[in-house]
Amino acid sequence: MDTGLHGKTYELSGDDSFALSDLAATLSEQAGKDIPYVDMPEADYAAALAGTGLPAELAGFLAHCDVEA
Repeated sequence: MDTGLHGKTYELSGDDSFALSDLAATLSEQAGKDIPYVDMPEADYAAALAGTGLPAELAGFLAHCDVEA
């Protein structure tokens, strides 16, 4: 089924920006329980990702990308 969307680019944005702490607050409100946002240093984030089973190199790369974003 061709919807006419193939090959087109759409930008999803808005007038107001938000921080991840704002997202966590909104999720907490909707869930009815506290969902904290913890801003972790790059090395700690990489270690946490590796602790979930990701290879250390991938965990380090993802943590670095998060810091640079």
